[in-house]
Amino acid sequence: MEHLRGIRAPAIVQSVAWAGPEPMATLVDGTLLHWGERSSVLRSEGGRIYYLAADAAGADWLVGTDQADAVVELWGRPGNDRRLRLPFPEGLAPSVATAMTPAGDRVVAGNTDGQVVVWDVAGPVPGTPRTSRIAADENLVALDVSPDGTLLAAGLYNGRGTVLARIGADLSVTPLATLPSEVPQLATFSPNGRYLQVGIAAGAVDLWDVSDPEHPVATASLPTPSNPGASAFSSTGRLLAAGTDGGDVLLWDWTDPARPQELRRLLGPRAGINTIAFSPDASLLVAAGVGDYLWVWDLTEDSTTAVLSVPAAMGSVHDVQFLAGGALIAATGATGEVRLWGTDPDAERPVLCALRGEPLTDDEWERYLPGIPRIDPCSDR
Repeated sequence: MEHLRGIRAPAIVQSVAWAGPEPMATLVDGTLLHWGERSSVLRSEGGRIYYLAADAAGADWLVGTDQADAVVELWGRPGNDRRLRLPFPEGLAPSVATAMTPAGDRVVAGNTDGQVVVWDVAGPVPGTPRTSRIAADENLVALDVSPDGTLLAAGLYNGRGTVLARIGADLSVTPLATLPSEVPQLATFSPNGRYLQVGIAAGAVDLWDVSDPEHPVATASLPTPSNPGASAFSSTGRLLAAGTDGGDVLLWDWTDPARPQELRRLLGPRAGINTIAFSPDASLLVAAGVGDYLWVWDLTEDSTTAVLSVPAAMGSVHDVQFLAGGALIAATGATGEVRLWGTDPDAERPVLCALRGEPLTDDEWERYLPGIPRIDPCSDR
């Protein structure tokens, strides 16, 4: 018997039953609840997960490391309840860092003394993990795999830099070079794998040409108002975004890697940013952090205003990832939960409208929203 998921309710549950494909429950406060086949909660409790990773399309796996339980957890693509738990080898202390190859066939996790563990998850049963040392007594706080799955970037928290390493066919990981990066926060590869961006605590995002991984070359350093807690490349085009401890969200065009141009600063957050991500088509940008809100901007419009802000109810948000081709946003936070949000209003509207209750009457609308034309988002259009 394998535990698949837990569903929380706002009061004591008295009884449960199936109504077709949907679970239903009665609560002690008189509420009747029903859930759809797709749960919005992938993980309801557990130790904190600081970083999430996914395959390139966000279609097969979502991955995170639970340090408290010394286990890497994998959740199957939306609609697939498959779940894996990969325990760390005996004696290893996991760090917060987790990565997945873009093909979704390997998982890489870091530990607190300079070692990485690699699992093959391509088959129905995960293979035996292989452990490699890439640094001496270092806490690995950030990992990313190149688009072709052959290179690994690993951030060293004590300030000694970012390691570039080769991932072998036998799951071995061999260090090639170390970039001088002052307290790296996050490092990710560009879509073509030629460049690496590294956010550093000195208040900048550094760009590196890693086309020759044994001899990386610095190309530019982009200053930020404060420590960039998160930074990322878009998967298409030439956009680079960063979020800072001061709540700033900055957007650059790095078409010329030697002279990136700041496009604009996006408005909304009032607290530190822990995570930032582009949708697969680079039309949306999401950021979140200690303010416990998801902020979403539409990058197809020349605007600095967020089109969506959603309370995450996680205490603070540690990381976000787009899944299912951008149709879903997955997030994890201080509560240990991993949750999903839909990004397509047309897809989410039927669920919201089924649960909205009684709409405002004409009199109530006029009383509470005077001067605003009456609208009904649930009416046929």
